[in-house]
Amino acid sequence: MDGTLLALGPIDRPGSTLIIQLILVAVIVAIAAWLMVKRGAKQLAVRRLLVLAFAVFAVVAVMVPSIVTRLANLVGVGRGADLLLYATVVVLLGMIAIQEARAKNEEKRTTHLARRLALDEAPDPVEYRTAALLAPTPGPAPDGATPGSAPVPTTPPQTTPPQTTPPQAAPPITR
Repeated sequence: MDGTLLALGPIDRPGSTLIIQLILVAVIVAIAAWLMVKRGAKQLAVRRLLVLAFAVFAVVAVMVPSIVTRLANLVGVGRGADLLLYATVVVLLGMIAIQEARAKNEEKRTTHLARRLALDEAPDPVEYRTAALLAPTPGPAPDGATPGSAPVPTTPPQTTPPQTTPPQAAPPITR
């Protein structure tokens, strides 16, 4: 029969709630401390205050769950756990939106920097064209011309002497 009772849920033993409370409080304090560690010059005081307020609220919610239940009843939610779930979903969606905006901003910044670097390192167009035109070309092409240029004639072109006789008029049209 003891196995049946355990399958239906935890047995109320004195001190069993305290263990989970201690674990949750330790995890909350560790996460809050990790988030409050200075992470560069852009660390804002507002962020630290929000993290501290969240940590205090989380510890109070773990230590005195009836407060969260009363707050849930006040806003029209049946249980405190449901209110925490709804709040977690909202915060998660907000963080996803913020991360998406940051990723787009970083992508734009990277693209701008790559374009700027390509333009800065590109040679002057006039110098590039001159160097390309004067650069030696690889060996001759199969037809005797150099690659990328017009074929070089092997014999001089034949010139025709200028015509000395005037052109004849077209014959008249007869019907």
